[in-house]
Amino acid sequence: MKTLLMIMAGAMLTLSIHGGDLTGHWVAEQRPPNGPVRETSVWIKATGNAFTGYLWNERQGNQPIVDGRLDGDQLTFVVVTDNFGEERRQQYTATLTADGLALHPPAFGGRGVGRGGRGGQSDLIAKRVSSEDPPPMPLKISLGGPPLIKPNGLAKSPPMGWTSWNKFRNQVSDQLVRETADAMVRSGMRDAGYVYLNIDDTWEAERDARGNILSNDRFPDMKAMISYVHGQGLKFGIYSSPGPKTCAGYQGSFQHEEQKTYADWGVDYLKYDRCSAGAVYQSASLPAVYATMGQALLASGRPIVFSLCEYGAMKVQDWGAKVGGNLWRTTGDIRDGWESMSNIGFDH
Repeated sequence: MKTLLMIMAGAMLTLSIHGGDLTGHWVAEQRPPNGPVRETSVWIKATGNAFTGYLWNERQGNQPIVDGRLDGDQLTFVVVTDNFGEERRQQYTATLTADGLALHPPAFGGRGVGRGGRGGQSDLIAKRVSSEDPPPMPLKISLGGPPLIKPNGLAKSPPMGWTSWNKFRNQVSDQLVRETADAMVRSGMRDAGYVYLNIDDTWEAERDARGNILSNDRFPDMKAMISYVHGQGLKFGIYSSPGPKTCAGYQGSFQHEEQKTYADWGVDYLKYDRCSAGAVYQSASLPAVYATMGQALLASGRPIVFSLCEYGAMKVQDWGAKVGGNLWRTTGDIRDGWESMSNIGFDH
């Protein structure tokens, strides 16, 4: 089913609208029941029945709009996305109604209910917050080539353990982590070498006045919980993104990589998921983006396994170890099914 966005001006739109009336900045918010607010912005510059501009969301950042046309009550346009070296052109359509503009973006693929809406958004209501011509589209950050990061000497054999996402998604909590630690010991998993207990996305809150990441109310004392995991003879792993937001829309690590919170808590493993990095960084900077965190982990004073999660973009196998990585993905997400498992296992 296609995602439906409802874009409405502050005043009632009518079918007699013309191109110039579309010009401006339009903002829509999505408020999932369990997760942070997600925002989509559209800047439009209309001339007669043609229009250009750009669309912004937290995963891809600013994306140019091209080939925009208004034909009666129907709009069509193409959004161009640079997905770390791979250009994607997605066709959007919209219908002008007496109440507003119903925008139909391409349906997202992936895992259905996914991370706070990945794979299918709820309807969104957007308001025009400005009728001014859009400013020039901002440029993304360029970091240049990555520095060579000293190896940390960890994970000389594949890390084994348990991670939360496929089963619990945004329901992960302090209590669940403690119960899982007990189960890993009781079942014999720990003694068989499955020693990592890793949580994925949705543990994050905001940052304090000094920029340190905070955990949300499902994790009232992260350090005490991790100490409990260690007391069971296990290691603890956590999750973040190099972008401003994680895949579920929580706080990422953008411009806060040098914070030593993870080390202070006693974290042993970091999964670093690309997510919204493409919203702020140029494609060629991806290795340097990961190197920034690789260097920060080395300087933290604690041995932390560094897992690069960027879906095999830009031949990560050629540079993963050079930026401090211990392991990295070479494909997209895996699903709980034979077709997905066999495709990733045998075709990549």
